[in-house]
This record gives sequence, C-alpha cells and structure tokens, in this order.
Amino acid sequence: MLFRLFLMLSILYRYQCQIYAQDLSLVALLPTSINESSGLIHLNGKLITHLDSDNPNALFEIDTTDGTIIRTVYITNASNIDWEDICYDDDFIYIGDFGNNSGSRTNLRIYKVAILDYLTSTNDSILADTLSYSYSNQVDFTSGSNNTNFDAEAMISFGDSLYIFSKNWLNNTCDIYALSKNPGNSSIAKIDSFNSEGLITGASYLNSSNELFLCGYGPPIPFVIQINNFTGFPLSANQINHQMVQVPTGSSVQIEAITHKDSETLYISSETSLLGSSALFTLQKSSLVGLHDIQKSIRTLYPNPSTSILHVDKHIDEYIELYNAGGQLISSTFKSSFSTTFLDPGFYQVLIRDSKHHIISRKSLIIKDQ
Repeated sequence: MLFRLFLMLSILYRYQCQIYAQDLSLVALLPTSINESSGLIHLNGKLITHLDSDNPNALFEIDTTDGTIIRTVYITNASNIDWEDICYDDDFIYIGDFGNNSGSRTNLRIYKVAILDYLTSTNDSILADTLSYSYSNQVDFTSGSNNTNFDAEAMISFGDSLYIFSKNWLNNTCDIYALSKNPGNSSIAKIDSFNSEGLITGASYLNSSNELFLCGYGPPIPFVIQINNFTGFPLSANQINHQMVQVPTGSSVQIEAITHKDSETLYISSETSLLGSSALFTLQKSSLVGLHDIQKSIRTLYPNPSTSILHVDKHIDEYIELYNAGGQLISSTFKSSFSTTFLDPGFYQVLIRDSKHHIISRKSLIIKDQ
C-alpha cells in the first residue's frame, strides 16, 4: 500500500512539473570522474567544467554529445579548496575558489588564467594569477555547516569587474559583490541584493544579448532565473524572472552550473546527490517565455513550525502546492487553512501559484512532532 501511494505521488509530481515547469533535455550522464561538475563555460566551441572541494586543480573539456572527458588542463600553482564557478572575458578565464559552506574561510580567491595559455599549452599545464579577497561586511567567522550568508557559488565577468553572487543559507536570498580583475588582495562590499527564493549555484552572462542567467535549487526544487536587458547593477524587480525546471529521471536535481551554448540554448550541469546522477543538460531559452516576477507578491504562512494546522495568506484564485524534502508533490489545495497532521516531521516547501500557474511565493515549512 505504501509503495503504491509513493508511486502515485511520484507520478503526480512529474505530471505537475511537466505542466508548470520547464523540462531540461538530457545530453548525457557525466562520468564518475566529474561527478561534481560545479562550473561551466563554453569557450571557442569547447565546453569546460571543473570539480568542487578537495578535487584536482584542473579544468576538464567534455564532449557535448556523450559527456566524456576529452582534455584535462592542470593549473599547477593553484589548489582546489572549493572551486564553485568559472567565467571568462576576451583575454582571461576566472575560476572562483570561494565555496564557503562553513562561513569560516579567510582565504577566498579567484584564479586568473590567460585564454591563450589555455588554448596553446603543449603539456596541459598552465599558471594562474590570484585575486584574493574578503567580504567587508563579514565580522563573524565562526564555523557552522550551511549556516552562513557568506558562501558563494556563482560569478560573471561584466565590464572591468567580476561579480560574485552569494548563496545565502540563512534566508534564501542573494547578495552581489564586485571585485576588480587586477591580481592582489581586496576587501569587497555588497553592491546589491535580491530575493532569489533559493540557493544560487551558477551564473552566465551573454554580452551580445544583455542576458544574465542564474541557476539554483529551492531546495530541493531546481530553478533558473532569467534577467533581461541587463546593463549592470542594481537589478530592478521587473527584470527578474524565475522558473522551476524539471530534470529527467535518474538525474540529480542539484543543478550547479549554467552557461550559454549559443544565443538560443543553455548548458546546465548537476552534481551527484542522493536524488540522482551528475548530468549535462540543455535548456531552450524560448521555453522560458512568460516567466513571472518572483518579487511582485509577498505571502505568509503560520504557524511555522506547524504541528496540526497551517494558515496561508493567499488570494481566492491562488492555490497551494506542498512538496517534501525529496521534491515530491504531497498535496495541492485552494484552501487557505488545512490540517498538517498527515505530514511526518521534517522540512517541506510550500508553493503558492496564481490562476495562470505562476509561482507567487515559495516558503519553507517545518513540521514538528505533535
């Protein structure tokens, strides 16, 4: 009986996602040697990725048909404490060693590699300059797993600066910091922030169309944010469009990296997790037409944590979807108050949608023992 119920919920979840989320197209499951693809760039027709914490200090070119590694280039004077994203400009590749899940790092840095060196190296070993930095608004370096707003996994090159997007574990928002491209040691200030309603894990900017894309997860629901007519910071609310995405069966929902394949298509990669294998996907930008502004409405739910009943501040034509920590749809209702006694203790995601099925708000919910 429990198995049949689980199967029904799984089918319902995938059915709902096919209606309301954009499907990622699977290119290939990635080999175990790059099971933690954490950054992507598409440079000179080459798709390049890297691994994250405590992995080789190397860039991997991967085949865009089957995901296999076709070249490995080592940065000989660099170490991989926690490489989390990669970007480039006309002359250089930038690798962000700024993963900081504990919030305690004092050696944040970005490696700067000449594109010409990368393309022409005869022994697949190159050198990098180092841009070291700290956050000017961080005063507490107490270590605590996934309990900080000074983690980062996304970066773009824009003009004469690099822009770092934080992964705010405490409030599911995103702060933006600017860093000079000149090697040295800098203290950088927050220049902007926005309500990402999730953890930002990757970024890609396309100069020819002034488009900025970000990716991340709820958690655990993966999403893509499209920022149109991007000309710099601060961002305006009407630029920001947010869309859930659905990964194919067997692929991990923990998407970590995004880059432009061309003017119409994005590459996205995920890393291996309990929910699936590391994979490479494509996403057609045309499928994201009509996205909504995630900041246009504020909704509340209470009590939170909940033990027996939940009240949701919503309009009469809006409905509620409740997802468990595994990303499965548990229930859907138009009611503004409903019992939670059927839920096991744990973490859940509450999505509020309007009559056009756009996400108005995403909230985290804790269910406690009765």
